[in-house]
Amino acid sequence: MGRLRGKHRTILLSACCLWFLFGCSSMPRNAAKKTEQSGRAQNFLDQGHKYYRTGMYPRALASLKKALALNASVDNESAVAQTLSSMGRVHLAMDDLDKAQACFQQAHKAALGLHQPELLALAKGGLGAVQLHRQQPQKAQTWFLEALELPLDNTGSTRATLLHDLGSASRKLGQDTVAESYFQQALTMHKPLRDFKGMAADCYSLALLYEAQGHLEQALQNARRALSHDKKAQIPPNIAQDLTLLGRLSFARGEMDEAGDYYRRAKLAWQALGRQDQIELVNQSLQKINSSF
Repeated sequence: MGRLRGKHRTILLSACCLWFLFGCSSMPRNAAKKTEQSGRAQNFLDQGHKYYRTGMYPRALASLKKALALNASVDNESAVAQTLSSMGRVHLAMDDLDKAQACFQQAHKAALGLHQPELLALAKGGLGAVQLHRQQPQKAQTWFLEALELPLDNTGSTRATLLHDLGSASRKLGQDTVAESYFQQALTMHKPLRDFKGMAADCYSLALLYEAQGHLEQALQNARRALSHDKKAQIPPNIAQDLTLLGRLSFARGEMDEAGDYYRRAKLAWQALGRQDQIELVNQSLQKINSSF
């Protein structure tokens, strides 16, 4: 990012000439190099996010590491903090909690001195997500609430994600009514942003909540919405999860034909992802359906 230059009050003609001859020649080259490096870093960052969204986590990490190195080489502190948070999310998706926490801690430390609330909120949200995965919902809730106290854009994706994660923490604490409210708030914010990934996550979480409460019709409606949104976002692992959930909900409602169809589609989706563990679980569910006839 560019820096503002101070105004010169008095410049001697000779000094001006010396600066023109010896200083001016190198500065544009340095600025051009920094711009080039930042541009390459942004390309790697975008590439990493794309791989992350499609569940290609090793490739996502490889791209993000390149972005981090390039941003660090030109001392782009805000981009370094952002990239570290992105790497933390990838490690989290891979269930590597120690590496995820280390990335978020570094991002948090970097963001503290930058006075950029969005970057600090990303890091705090990431640290909360790690605690959520460690089955520490109370600690997670504290991080999420701290992040939401920052002066964030009231209509931005960062706030929407924090509300969703706060809903997940509340649900683990047995606060179902509070959790439902947070998920609905997140969904309301994700819609105008056309954040299909976020909308899918909100609907999926609502479906799980309603399933646990025995409200199968509401659960089924939200699971269908989650599948529709994930298809628009083109996120294969989430699509496979949606189909599996729809199979389970249809089975619970006694709709065996529908359940079998969803499970067969889920099996194909998991096979494409090479997830043998999930394929075995789906096969078990299909056997239950076959034995019910």
